[in-house]
This record gives sequence, C-alpha cells and structure tokens, in this order.
Amino acid sequence: MDQNNQKKRAVVSYENMSEELAAAFAEKYPKGFSDYLPDLMKYDKPDGTSFYAVTLEIPSAIYLVKIKVKTDDAEEIER
Repeated sequence: MDQNNQKKRAVVSYENMSEELAAAFAEKYPKGFSDYLPDLMKYDKPDGTSFYAVTLEIPSAIYLVKIKVKTDDAEEIER
C-alpha cells in the first residue's frame, strides 16, 4: 500500500499552524509569499465559498495550509 494513504490529512490556517508545521512551511517557502504563490490553489467549499491553500507534507501528515488572500489579489493570481 502507498505510504501517502496512511498519512493524516488536515486543513489548518496559516495563523494556527503548530511550531512543527510553521518550521516545515518556512523551510519549504523561505521567501514567504513570493515563494508559495505558484503553489497556491483555490479550493471550493460545499457552501459555495472558497479558500486558497498550499499543500504541506510532513512525515506524519499532509496539510492544506489556508492562506488569507485579498479578493483583488486572488483575481490577480488566477490570471
């Protein structure tokens, strides 16, 4: 069986990351916003709203880290 299927999957907001996750995020995206911009994806929720997030994998789990994006920035990103 694929190891990734064993991992916990969760969604966490950027502001609420654990120290371990924040460290992994800083390691993957050392320059911050300009670094993770290409990985930023839009996810639609069942209630019709959406959010933007990047995938971050640590040894025990795969997280979607929600990033707050201003709507005007988001439209810019999609172009």
